[in-house]
Amino acid sequence: LLAPGDLDTGVVDDAKGRLEVGRHLAPVPRVVGHVHAGPRPEVALESGEDPAEQRHAWQRVGTIDDERARDVITQGLVYWEMGELDEDVALDVIEAGLAQSDPALVERARALLATSAERPVESRRWALAGGDPVAGRAIFQTLGDCQRCHGDPEASPDAAGHGGRIGPALAGIAAKGPHFALESVLEPGAQIAAGFPTPSGMPPVGLALEPKALRDLVAYLMSLDGLD
Repeated sequence: LLAPGDLDTGVVDDAKGRLEVGRHLAPVPRVVGHVHAGPRPEVALESGEDPAEQRHAWQRVGTIDDERARDVITQGLVYWEMGELDEDVALDVIEAGLAQSDPALVERARALLATSAERPVESRRWALAGGDPVAGRAIFQTLGDCQRCHGDPEASPDAAGHGGRIGPALAGIAAKGPHFALESVLEPGAQIAAGFPTPSGMPPVGLALEPKALRDLVAYLMSLDGLD
């Protein structure tokens, strides 16, 4: 368990001291899948938990607004800044920070969602894992408008996204990995599929999506593994 005071947020906030502080932190925080809400909630740290349970637990921690929860969330943000936190839970940790009442913690979390025009993929690493493919499919078919070009108009709705017409077929895109999938919706001209014109006519739809929607869309694309 991480007790209040175990994390010196004043020192952690000093960017020059982050790596040194990191050596003295507890193992990368993984919140156990149950959080006891109450006047003094118990927040446990444990390794080896299922990512889905971890995401749910971080979401619960975000609903608890006291010093202990803020310490745990701050530690999670520090590990993300250091590249030590699993991408599976990164966005959930950031959103837990955004849900707090502490302005400094909210600003710290918001800064981790700040994106870079020069590094669009790297600045959105939180979208590489942990998404919901079912929700992502809905984004693909509606808000993202991906089905207009990548869906097969002659196929059933169940085949959406598995055959190309204006855009390339997406069957098997999962084999190329989440980084490729994320890059494809953020920088569609970065890698052009064989037989399609350069420059790409695809808009960077990922830039217009909210963080969770972008993560879910990537999860859906990663579910397209050798489908017809």
